[in-house]
Amino acid sequence: MRPERRGRSQGAHHMPHLVIDYADSLAPSLDMDAIMDDLHRAAMSSGLFKETDIKVRAESWRHWRLAGNQAPLSHKHGFVNLHCHQLEGRSEEDKSRLADILIAALTPHCEAAREVSVEIVEITRATYRKHKV
Repeated sequence: MRPERRGRSQGAHHMPHLVIDYADSLAPSLDMDAIMDDLHRAAMSSGLFKETDIKVRAESWRHWRLAGNQAPLSHKHGFVNLHCHQLEGRSEEDKSRLADILIAALTPHCEAAREVSVEIVEITRATYRKHKV
């Protein structure tokens, strides 16, 4: 049986996928290239990943609800949510520290948003597949 890996040794794992979801009404106030660059640097600074394994992408959402209300026409009530998908096996301490690092990098870019959040999502090895072509 292989021992469980923790901490910095997790860099051997291919991940993370940093997926930014945001209200399209915020698009004029977000410099998405700068956000993605800062998130990439933040993930690198965690010491948990190899630079070549960090993937960052963003998707805007036209149809959404916040607190049960329809998306406003104004950008003043939008959201930015970062999902950090990574393979299972890291300690709770590492995941918590990573969430802190990522939200610190993301928040300064999102002054117009009503809500900014980060979620660390673990992917189970049994259900993850990757094929390079």
